[in-house]
Amino acid sequence: MILTFFLLSLLVLFLDQWTGGWTTMHLFCVYRSSLKDPLFYIRLFGHVLGHAGWEHFLNNMLLLLVVGPPMEEKYGSIPLLKGIVLTALVTGVLQCVLFPRTGLLGASGIVFMMIYLPLANRIISLFLPAGSASGVVDVARGYLFTVVPFYVVVCIKFVCDSVLRGAGAMRPFMITTFSDLILRVILSIALFYVIGNEHGIWMSWPIGWFLGSGLSVFFYKTGAWRKDLPTL
Repeated sequence: MILTFFLLSLLVLFLDQWTGGWTTMHLFCVYRSSLKDPLFYIRLFGHVLGHAGWEHFLNNMLLLLVVGPPMEEKYGSIPLLKGIVLTALVTGVLQCVLFPRTGLLGASGIVFMMIYLPLANRIISLFLPAGSASGVVDVARGYLFTVVPFYVVVCIKFVCDSVLRGAGAMRPFMITTFSDLILRVILSIALFYVIGNEHGIWMSWPIGWFLGSGLSVFFYKTGAWRKDLPTL
């Protein structure tokens, strides 16, 4: 998997030079664009393969080839592929939402994800009694890998909710909060039966966060909360 990722990134860099940057700009660099553009969905995942030049490529690939093979040997190719796909999706979405006027490309997020993997067990062990079964650690690690990439999303919700609540706009605040909670309960039940294991329950958290954050940002952007501010 690591070698394949390296070779694909190298091929993308050659394509960039052969096409005068067209392939990188249209296929391997994510930025906000119309959802009707089919290439947007390719960029949403393909941006991790693109690089701005040889220096950018070599810096990322040197780290990838150092930390990647041990991670692949320990966790296997399929879990690592899932981590790469999830990281690409999350970073691509956040780039479009938070930085709409800029583009993102490169494997830095993938390298960071692989550096984070070995730390997971140590973090989990802080909250478990000594001698806990390995299965407990595996479940906890799976939960962390599912929800941690989306913490930025829930942080956006917390910021907007704090503004709404601080301004006394309790109705929008309660709508966003209970929409998130109710959706998570419903999705945790539905996804558990669809997927067939606890991963369905975990996936309900980021989905609910996305909905709640979207509502929070919407109410914040409308500015209706300003009318509840006290007059000085």
